[in-house]
Amino acid sequence: MLAVADHLNILNAPTSGLVSTNLSTFTVQALRPDNTVDVNYTGNITILVNSGPGTISGTVTKPAFAGVASFNDIQLSQAGTYVLEATTAGLNSALTGNILIVTPPTLTELILPQYAINGSTAGERLQYVCRLQLDNLTPNATYRYFTGASTATTLSGTSAGNFYAINNTAGANGYIVGQSSAKSVGGTLIGSDEFVTSNRYAELTADANGSYTGWFSFVPTGNAAFASGNDVYFYVQLNNGLGGTSVLHNVRTTNTIKMIAASTSGRAVKGASNATAENMIFLYDNTGGSGRPIYGTWAENDGIAQNYTTWYNPSVNAVSGSWGAYIPTSLPNGIQRIEQRDVATGSVIGCAATDSDGIWPNAGNTVNPTSGTTPIDFTITDAPLDALPVGGTASGPSTGNTNVALAYSVSGQSGNLQWQLSTTSASGPWTDLSGETNASLNYTFTSAGTYYLRVLARSASGYCEDASNVLTTVISASATSLQLTLAIQGYYDVNTSAMQPVLFNQLVGALWPLKRMILL
Repeated sequence: MLAVADHLNILNAPTSGLVSTNLSTFTVQALRPDNTVDVNYTGNITILVNSGPGTISGTVTKPAFAGVASFNDIQLSQAGTYVLEATTAGLNSALTGNILIVTPPTLTELILPQYAINGSTAGERLQYVCRLQLDNLTPNATYRYFTGASTATTLSGTSAGNFYAINNTAGANGYIVGQSSAKSVGGTLIGSDEFVTSNRYAELTADANGSYTGWFSFVPTGNAAFASGNDVYFYVQLNNGLGGTSVLHNVRTTNTIKMIAASTSGRAVKGASNATAENMIFLYDNTGGSGRPIYGTWAENDGIAQNYTTWYNPSVNAVSGSWGAYIPTSLPNGIQRIEQRDVATGSVIGCAATDSDGIWPNAGNTVNPTSGTTPIDFTITDAPLDALPVGGTASGPSTGNTNVALAYSVSGQSGNLQWQLSTTSASGPWTDLSGETNASLNYTFTSAGTYYLRVLARSASGYCEDASNVLTTVISASATSLQLTLAIQGYYDVNTSAMQPVLFNQLVGALWPLKRMILL
């Protein structure tokens, strides 16, 4: 006769979980002394907190069926490390290992463009990029993650779409280090500017406060979630921050992204610029850059040889400073602003290009464009995205005299310089001083009065400018000297009793005594 059960055993005990969220399903077995399941055991089995800071909830007691009870809705109320205990009358209890319970991460949208392009046709696909902040992460922990999108408000599987990995610090392959159409936190760390179809994940590291801010990107594919007109949530899916190989956290945006299609509701757009490689490019429908951008992308060259978007590959991909995007055909304001943001910091850098009516000098009309993959072409004249000039700090005398050269200089400046003068006020109007384009200026005023000077720094293309502080110089008339010419025709020399001729000039008051002379 077989022995009856004398102890419990826990199978598939979770190692991590979220506060007030169901732990992964686990089972408890009633085992005989030889560790086989006692299929005749039907007693009630209860799950308790053996150690840990919070309380347990869910269906904590279940009857065994054929010696086994399954638990699928157990929750723990506070963050911390727990050990659970399975108990039943008459049998030795069983303990889990440590279970780390954390507060679910939160996601804040910092820059979330409004539109993304349907990728049913591979030749029309393009990346979408946004900037997000994740909080409630484990301080200083490194997480595996990947990105995607879904129409669902909750997610249990893998989100749709391919993903790019963008790091906060540059390595040998820059900041943007690869793209994959297959993703898993149990796969291989993406890198080396690869463009692959094998399971990959990216990594991010929380700071000491459990926060991470960075760029995140995905590529819509032919998945049904990306049908034109759909509204999708952007998802970041993470492991437990402890090297786990399964997704523990699914965090998503609050706002959705509208899907457009190049065949009906979207138009390709591309531009040439002086933007730095891998810096982010955002298109707005207003000149101030307020609200959510229309689209987000980045400047080439990212070093990745992507092989699908047919219009992007020949004219944008790997071309320094070039960028590609899509805009909707319903765009009553058109594109009015194109800006560059630093890939490392997220700050706006350089000169944003603006056009208040959405009709650009070379790209033309961007108001309610027709659909298609023939790009609207922004030339480098439309949106050069130059480095921002700096007027610097000007210095020089506050007073001076007419007809005396005064020395001025500027420091901390960058860009193409031009000294300017105003005779009216510190706010102008300003007149360029011809030829004065260096950091130093020697200038002579010919009339008395109050004068205002500044340095204007212009970007390489002249698209934007920045002025230094204004210097005020008060000029007074110089003192004048009266020169008198005395023509002395001769003098009588008493020694010789004769007239002697002479002619000399001498300043008034400086005549020396003419001894023994009689001026005539």
